[in-house]
Amino acid sequence: MRSNELGLAIYVRDDRLRWYGPASGKDLLNYEEVRRLTDGAVAARDRAAAAREEAVRAEARVAELGALLKERGHDLRPR
Repeated sequence: MRSNELGLAIYVRDDRLRWYGPASGKDLLNYEEVRRLTDGAVAARDRAAAAREEAVRAEARVAELGALLKERGHDLRPR
């Protein structure tokens, strides 16, 4: 079936109604699909934030150790 009002087609797949957007050539996502993608995006964002925080801590530690080596008279220039 097609809804001229919405500009979408509707069909049944796996005993569920699905909306299809002819303009995009794709099915519209249902609630479960959107929720799964959103949860995945939130988890990825949280992992990225944790990785950034870890990188900041690592850079601070490198600077701290570099200062300590310099204080003890070690040459830090590449050979």
